[in-house]
Amino acid sequence: MTNSQIIITCVAAFCLVVICALFTVTIIRYKRATSEAITKGADDPALVAKALRRSKKQRIVIRVFSALWKALVALILLAAICFMAASIYTRVSGNRFAFGDQAYLVISSDSMSSKNPNNTYLSDEELQSQYDLDNQFSAYDTIGIQQYDSAADVKLYDVVAYEATSGQTVVHRIVDTVEEDGQVVGYITRGDTNNIDDTGVFYTSYLTYDDIIGYFDGKVIPVLGYPVVFLQSPAGIMTLVALAYCFITYDVAASRLDKSRKARTSFVLSALHITPEQLRDGSYNDLESVVIDGREYSFTGGQLTPREEA
Repeated sequence: MTNSQIIITCVAAFCLVVICALFTVTIIRYKRATSEAITKGADDPALVAKALRRSKKQRIVIRVFSALWKALVALILLAAICFMAASIYTRVSGNRFAFGDQAYLVISSDSMSSKNPNNTYLSDEELQSQYDLDNQFSAYDTIGIQQYDSAADVKLYDVVAYEATSGQTVVHRIVDTVEEDGQVVGYITRGDTNNIDDTGVFYTSYLTYDDIIGYFDGKVIPVLGYPVVFLQSPAGIMTLVALAYCFITYDVAASRLDKSRKARTSFVLSALHITPEQLRDGSYNDLESVVIDGREYSFTGGQLTPREEA
């Protein structure tokens, strides 16, 4: 990593830590304030009204939605972990996903995005009638790579993927061949945007057939590489971890508050002498006066009202 990349990564890490800390403090303060309000009975009238208003069918629907929400949270986290793992895997494997003799490669440069005027073969009408010379693609596109069956299938002006001496995967066009005793033994490549060959840049003298991973089969998925490349970076990994942390923190706080509300609702209904059976069939009795945690209420018509407001 360059010094500028290190600085950017450190700044991103600091910002994400601050955001996570502020989010955590906010969630904790909200949970604490809400829990205290529930415990002190501030929400008792609303809790009772909600409990009496819900039919058996509604309670079943709520349970189903609650289970679906938890399943959705688990799926989102699993998908995030899988996507991050896939992004890291593509970086280790040279930005490519392999499926048998087929692979998909994330392009990281614009060396094949346009035609350099100095590369006159790209605009030669006779060559254009024989070869596909208009199959350019841009950085962050994802392209399909197909393996050759044999060295005899490799043709001049094919766009091929190969592993450079540095270990990176390069996708450039074959612009010349190297022959010995009338036999092709190697290939010279160049990016369509470049004005120099890859010799001495990505390999020492020429490519051999064994160096070639495969050829570009014409399949292009635009801009799909952006999230892949981002999640390969330290900033991307930290962002995904921070989002997962915030998601889990919120879900845990919401679940605990829901349990507090359910426990308080059960307590208040018990104080009102409403059994589960009465709750289901709506056959509960009115009470002129009932004391809950030292606070006096009246309970009439299914409404719990503080005595000072009655």
